[in-house]
Amino acid sequence: MSTVVAEERIHSLEIPLAGASLLVPSAAVAEVTNPVKLFPVPGAPAWVLGVMGWRSQAVSVVSFEALLGRPVPPLSEDAKLVVFYPVAGPRASDFYAVLSIAEPRPQPVTSSSIETEDPSRLPDTPFVAAGVLIKGRALLIPDFEALRRVFYP
Repeated sequence: MSTVVAEERIHSLEIPLAGASLLVPSAAVAEVTNPVKLFPVPGAPAWVLGVMGWRSQAVSVVSFEALLGRPVPPLSEDAKLVVFYPVAGPRASDFYAVLSIAEPRPQPVTSSSIETEDPSRLPDTPFVAAGVLIKGRALLIPDFEALRRVFYP
């Protein structure tokens, strides 16, 4: 008798950016919401788009494109805000959001559906931990530790 071993599946979310897409574990995402009014943060880096009110909290909204040194994409009617659970920082309540140019999509990942992207083809930035290919499309995996360091210097 043979034993069938199920291939492990990681539930992930593909977040469309201008010129790229992020691949993150679904468990890292608290909510996907429509854009709301952002309040400016004086003296903030260019990658901080502002602060929004979310569940009675102030949540910083960032542009991953700007973290990569690219222009911030214009806000379109398809845009979404992806609210992430806090990275290990000073407080457990420091949620943050990333601007997505379109609705994020579920992207189940298995060892047979994913390949490693050639590192020479990745952006030269500390904010990208790795790149993968899924069905021939390149996706960037953010480096949450690097994000923690820049969010909480």
